[in-house]
Amino acid sequence: MENQNQKITPVLSQLKPGQTCVVTKVNGEGRLRRRLFDMGVTPGAEIAVVKKAPLGDPVQVTIRNYELTLRKNESALVEVEITSEDKSLDENITVEEEAK
Repeated sequence: MENQNQKITPVLSQLKPGQTCVVTKVNGEGRLRRRLFDMGVTPGAEIAVVKKAPLGDPVQVTIRNYELTLRKNESALVEVEITSEDKSLDENITVEEEAK
């Protein structure tokens, strides 16, 4: 059972279109992590979610003044702090789905 005091860190794939955030951590290993860094997804980078496909894959974001499209498995590796007024997460995406 989950500890009530444990805070779940939101990931980029859980955000809804129109929300903004700041990257806090990039998970993953090897080539995939390096690829995210090369695309500008680094801690401290500001991201705005532009749109998502109906099933959440892919997600289009604006980062460092350019448009970037990420697969769901890539965006699930990016831990964020939500900076927009709407801090709710996409109800169609669960933490269990992100682990797959």
